[in-house]
Amino acid sequence: MEKIDELLEFWNDGSNKDIFNRDKEDFEISKNFASGNGFSSVSSNLWPEQRARVYADFINSNVSQIVSMFELAPPEINNFEIDRKIMSDALREILNDGKSFMLVYNQGNTLKVKRLSNLQTYISEDFKKALHLSKITKKKAEAKGVKFGGTDQILIDSFKNTLKLGSNEAYLLTYYEKTEGGVEISEFIGNEQAGETVKLNLRHLPIVAFFGDPQFVDNKPNFRGLYYKARGILITISFVLSFIQEKIACAPNVQFLVPEETLGDNAQQWTSMNGEPQAMLTYKSRDTLDGNAVVYPPPQRVDQSLQIQEALQLLDKLIEILQIIMGGDMAGEARSHETAESVLLRREKKDASGNAYIRSMLSGLDVLAKVLTDYYAVLGENRHCEVVDRYFAKMKQSRDFQTLLNLMQIAKDSPAFAAALAEKTDLDDATKQQAQAAVNVQGLLSNVQAIQEQANQSAIQMQAMQKQIDQLTAANISLENSKQEQVYAAQVRAQTDIQRTLIQNETELIKLQMADGKNNIDVAMRFEELRQNSIDQLIKLNRDLVKYN
Repeated sequence: MEKIDELLEFWNDGSNKDIFNRDKEDFEISKNFASGNGFSSVSSNLWPEQRARVYADFINSNVSQIVSMFELAPPEINNFEIDRKIMSDALREILNDGKSFMLVYNQGNTLKVKRLSNLQTYISEDFKKALHLSKITKKKAEAKGVKFGGTDQILIDSFKNTLKLGSNEAYLLTYYEKTEGGVEISEFIGNEQAGETVKLNLRHLPIVAFFGDPQFVDNKPNFRGLYYKARGILITISFVLSFIQEKIACAPNVQFLVPEETLGDNAQQWTSMNGEPQAMLTYKSRDTLDGNAVVYPPPQRVDQSLQIQEALQLLDKLIEILQIIMGGDMAGEARSHETAESVLLRREKKDASGNAYIRSMLSGLDVLAKVLTDYYAVLGENRHCEVVDRYFAKMKQSRDFQTLLNLMQIAKDSPAFAAALAEKTDLDDATKQQAQAAVNVQGLLSNVQAIQEQANQSAIQMQAMQKQIDQLTAANISLENSKQEQVYAAQVRAQTDIQRTLIQNETELIKLQMADGKNNIDVAMRFEELRQNSIDQLIKLNRDLVKYN
């Protein structure tokens, strides 16, 4: 079978033509949306041409934000310098449309990568065959042995309206096919094959696909971008905005309804009321020539309110629905109003919409790196190309840093809660151990301050109690004369001294451990128990003293 027959059979016998035509239709719509022409797909029966058409793009800002984040730390390919703009443009295209394509080709012994239009490129579902449409000049076509004919000749009509030709130009259709021996590349101008089929020892097609969000389109698995899922609500928002514009533009600027009879000689005064400021406007209240003196109705002010409150409320609701459809914070960034606790309990949204597209981008780059490695081998060079992920590495560093800050903030008030949260985070084991150690240190520091304050308060209480004991001893002769009461007084003094000494000794112990770099949280918890027991004993002693006072 001739190569041209294989190509036509591939295109016409399967669903490839239908998938490409649907892709092309959706991609043209999303490209119009992204370029500010959201009404391109709206029928005039649904929204007449003569009506206002206001389109507001609520998606492009999110797309630009994701691309900007990607550009802060874009991935790299070892042993090959890829243009960062090509990667950024491909990411923007899969965010907008859902598909983007890159081609690896050689100029002599130099490998290069360029983007291909997704309106002029198609790859089969099994990634074994691909088509790409470009144009060729008359001179180059004749150099390939093809007689130059009409400029509108094309092998497959589906591609014809995706590319406009200039004078002395023709369509060039390139067919890529994966075989057991590698990849075969054939070119067609009109119905003729241009030159011989080229064979390259590659594991993958040199055209690499980058995909967006998986979707079912026409009951077939496919891929689409952000505009596909949001275009319905975007059109509805545009209708509301257009309605509001019409209300504003068409609102009457007449301020009064005035019966003609009441104007009299004051017509000029009323017609010029929007000019220089006037203190008053006069009108004729009755017909003075009529003996019956008929009273004329006074001028009535016209209601100039726009009556768009319901439209504004609907607009707010539609924007809220759009945010739900788009999944909230697409780039996975923390919300500015969140507390440290809510951030950690919510966990990081590692699979947020924006990051999912970037992961898909990295998957495509992995295939691209394999194609480069094989292509270098074809050229006789031993170069191993591999993708280096800089984006998610930087994202993880930022996320880990924010997690540690949040944990330390929580540890100031609740060290135990912070330690429990640290265990539940997605930090690596080494960082998790460091985080828990830092939380323990923060807890000890907080406890030492509390211990010092409690020790100072206890010392004051001790002095006050000792003073009460001394006063009670001096004033109460019967207490001193009673052996039992003397024993109790001595016991009170002893227990008071013991409690004071325990608090002071334990405080000094913790200070020494902190100085030695120890951060055992059990020490702080043990002292907390001791401190509470001491307080209970002091309260009991104080009650007993009051009984004897």
